[in-house]
Amino acid sequence: MSDDTFAVTNLMYGREAQSKTRIASPATIPKSGKRNRKNRSRMLYYNPNLNSGELA
Repeated sequence: MSDDTFAVTNLMYGREAQSKTRIASPATIPKSGKRNRKNRSRMLYYNPNLNSGELA
């Protein structure tokens, strides 16, 4: 289950780059410890790349 959600989250962040900022806001808020931790890990890797592309 965890892996499944992880993969789906990865696809969502990659596909919806523009919506990423919206998703990032609520996702960053510490709601669920384990879930937030995993999402944060993915975001840390994707955020810099997407942000650079969007800002540049």
